[in-house]
Amino acid sequence: MAERRVKRILIVGVAGSGKTTFSRKLGKALNLEVHHLDRYYWKPGWVETGTEEWENILTKLLTKESWIIEGNYSDAFRMRAQYAEKIFMFDPPRAKSMYRISKRIFKSKFGIEKRTDLGEGCREKWFDKNFFKWVWNYNRNIRPRMYNILEDMNFNKEDIIIFKTNKDVKKYLNSLTRAVKNP
Repeated sequence: MAERRVKRILIVGVAGSGKTTFSRKLGKALNLEVHHLDRYYWKPGWVETGTEEWENILTKLLTKESWIIEGNYSDAFRMRAQYAEKIFMFDPPRAKSMYRISKRIFKSKFGIEKRTDLGEGCREKWFDKNFFKWVWNYNRNIRPRMYNILEDMNFNKEDIIIFKTNKDVKKYLNSLTRAVKNP
């Protein structure tokens, strides 16, 4: 990332992979505004935003001069990728994601940690069978579609960074922090 100033960054991956934490740290390091898609998509009580309204929201976000957009919403992945200059994909083992989601739910429900990436009026659910099933099947159902879209778009492979472990994330952030401090 030090080779040029990237202004539009997309962060995707399975739930519980560390996207939100990474996006906050990256936004701070690069001085870019971070947009968590869950805050835009979900209305109070976990009510979904309608298709036309969702596309309008995305268009307003994507046409800004600079941004970091974090979240999945694979149906709108192509639209977001068309505007992105760099894409970070989180790809941890699914058991790790399931563990991290469970830990996140526990911390949120017991007031240990507050979720700031959720929409207003959307409280963490204890157990959502469909959500856990979606996470479990992400690598089989969602990830290949995203890779196919990027290939179909001829998205520059050098502008896609894939994180498989927390160690990869820390290493990247450390190198970025050094690069920002010593341009």
